[in-house]
Amino acid sequence: LTGMFLFVGAASAFAQTDNDEPIAGYVDLSEVEAQFDEPAHLEITIEGALLEMLARLSQDSRPQFAEIVDNLSSIQVRGFSIPATDDDPTGRLQSITDYLEAQNWRQMIHFREDDGQFRLYRQDEDDSISGLTLVTANPGDEEVFFVNIAGSIHPDDLSTLGRELDIEELEHAPTDSDM
Repeated sequence: LTGMFLFVGAASAFAQTDNDEPIAGYVDLSEVEAQFDEPAHLEITIEGALLEMLARLSQDSRPQFAEIVDNLSSIQVRGFSIPATDDDPTGRLQSITDYLEAQNWRQMIHFREDDGQFRLYRQDEDDSISGLTLVTANPGDEEVFFVNIAGSIHPDDLSTLGRELDIEELEHAPTDSDM
């Protein structure tokens, strides 16, 4: 799995969408990146032919994962460092969540624990979820992570995606049974 993840991570730098039409559930992360002084220390983008290949390669060995991936258009992950001297990291997060809400994203979950936060947003198209965006911040760890998943997905599928792609922030995402 680690070898495949490294291959996917390296190859994703070359992934392109098939056309320039907007993808339902897709977030332009340049707005998120503008809130930070330094570039992301973690950048993963999996879309287009690379996402299709991942679904095909997983079909026999991990059919549940393959089915989830087959319904997606894009997976984006960004990790940013929060400087220890940052007086108001929640102000940055508020700007980002305001941006999401202005783009018709609806907050599903806002979980606060100690000084950390976990927010899960959804965007709908017709009567189904067309995208999920996760924002997780733990100023104590001095990191903020953003995960945007465009395509037809159920929130319960986040932990499966996180486990299979080795994205810890998704592995521990709350499910419907946790609420």
